[in-house]
Amino acid sequence: MVELGQAGPVRNDARRELQSAEAAPSFDFDLAPAITTPRTALVVDLPGKDSVAFGLALAARGIRPVPLFNALPGGQAGLVDVESIQDALIAGVDALNAAALTPDAAPAFLLDALRRARPTRIPLHRFFDNRSLSFSTDFPSAGALKKAGIERAVLVHRFHLPVPNDLFETFAAWHAAGIAIEIHDAAGEHPPTVWTPPSLIWLYRFWHRALAALALERDDDFGPFGGWRQGSG
Repeated sequence: MVELGQAGPVRNDARRELQSAEAAPSFDFDLAPAITTPRTALVVDLPGKDSVAFGLALAARGIRPVPLFNALPGGQAGLVDVESIQDALIAGVDALNAAALTPDAAPAFLLDALRRARPTRIPLHRFFDNRSLSFSTDFPSAGALKKAGIERAVLVHRFHLPVPNDLFETFAAWHAAGIAIEIHDAAGEHPPTVWTPPSLIWLYRFWHRALAALALERDDDFGPFGGWRQGSG
């Protein structure tokens, strides 16, 4: 198996440019009752470390964080900073244990909002494409959620952004089963909205699957979780 350390490191300035979205200032989480109400499943779509921090804040309120970070670390050669997510998860172990969550605690699925981030510039060196997509198979089915008493799902993200395309199939299936879908701003700076599937949902499904097959580089060593690519130099 190829070791991550075998790749030439991406230059520091290129690394900063690739991960510039992480330089956004920190913000205060809005844990309003509309988010933490019972019978609600949360999908937290924030930049990696913020997603973990939000999940731990929810755990303190009796909601179980469920990490869905489907990517391998790539060190200095990776396009996505997975190491900081790992560090945040490890640092949060004591807080999670202290939450003493009940077996029937409502779930909060944690995603990295930078999982699909396109580099602003292709590095000059060989690099590891550890970008990822979310699939409906990553989540419980609508039937499983309803059996657990879930009647509502809330997407938590920032800046009033649209729902990511790779969540359309998941949300459409939940919506079809009668689970209401809402969108809430993690900082409470924008009013919540109700999400309904677009009329051409089949087109979004096709595009999502085509993107998974064509846009993300994968190889035999790492299966669906990453692949080596040659930079522009």
